[in-house]
Amino acid sequence: MLERVLQEIRARRRFVVTSHARPDGDGIGSALACAQILHVMGKDAEVVMHDGVPRIYQNLPFADRVRQADRVPPNDAVILLECDTVKRTLLDGLDNCFLINIDHHASGRNFAHVNWIDATVMATAELVFRLARLACVPVDRDIATCLYTALMTDTGSRPDSRLPRRPVPVATRFPNLSPQRKIRSEKALVVTHIPCRRLDASTCRPPDDSGRGWRSVPRSTVSAW
Repeated sequence: MLERVLQEIRARRRFVVTSHARPDGDGIGSALACAQILHVMGKDAEVVMHDGVPRIYQNLPFADRVRQADRVPPNDAVILLECDTVKRTLLDGLDNCFLINIDHHASGRNFAHVNWIDATVMATAELVFRLARLACVPVDRDIATCLYTALMTDTGSRPDSRLPRRPVPVATRFPNLSPQRKIRSEKALVVTHIPCRRLDASTCRPPDDSGRGWRSVPRSTVSAW
């Protein structure tokens, strides 16, 4: 199915990349990386999100290019990441678009014209990484930062014991990135999960469905750890 996805991408020029409303790290990181991969391929690509980029991810590469909107702009195709239906995006105007669905959840559905669903991977970022490799797009530091963020936030930086172990994890393809923490600004964005008990739990963002919460912390605090 990866080959079919690449075939459809090569046949078109203008793309919208999106994910579910209230996007998490995998949704944002994968979308930013995917759009940049399309740019390198010579395509016009724009990330459009109903809710925009959460503050914790606003220092990622390309995050300032994301358009927050209620409707998709004119396009030749829309790539939906981590969505089991178009309704998850909360975006209008998708009914008449050519849709490419890329997802890693076992609950994924074949709602699009092209559906690439692989529940054997830990994050949609792994699928975007495979797309880059097949398209012969170099994964530079910025793309790698987005993919690494997506991987670490979706897995909590721990491998999922329910999934088969691969001999070369995707994260090892990013040798220039810190294996534990990625600091993206003077205010120190920690994109891997640090248990809230290490912080002040009362100031952490409320836990998501996985039971994890997060907050930004100063660089000095991270250095002390």
